[in-house]
Amino acid sequence: MSSPLAQVISEVKHRAQSTQWTSLFLDFDGTLTPIVADPTEPQLDLASAEALQIITSQHATSAAIVSGRSVQDLY
Repeated sequence: MSSPLAQVISEVKHRAQSTQWTSLFLDFDGTLTPIVADPTEPQLDLASAEALQIITSQHATSAAIVSGRSVQDLY
C-alpha cells in the first residue's frame, strides 16, 4: 500500500508550480504515519520519506512536520 502522501504527490507538485512559495505542514501521527496503539511504533515509511524529499526539492517549497512528539522521538 502506498502512503497517502505518495498518492497526492503529483497534485502537490502541480499546485506548487503555480505559486510563488508553497509551505506544506503535515502532522506526523495519522498523516505521515498511521495512528497505532503503541506510541513508540510509528515509523515514516520509505514512500513518505521519498515524497517529502520530492516536495521539498521543488523550487520555493518548504515542508514542516507538526507533532506533539519531541524532536528526538521524530528522529
